[in-house]
Amino acid sequence: MYCPRCERSIKKDDLERLNEELKSKFQRDSLERGECPVCGTRLIDLNKRKVTQ
Repeated sequence: MYCPRCERSIKKDDLERLNEELKSKFQRDSLERGECPVCGTRLIDLNKRKVTQ
């Protein structure tokens, strides 16, 4: 998962753990909604992205 605004990536393998950590520490469920926990921008799934030429 990639945030185009923050230019940061989150590995899919880490999403579950990070989501639980955010919920327990900060009461934020932004990852569940597909949003960046820092800026709120919609995350992009790079595996589902279409490459156009």
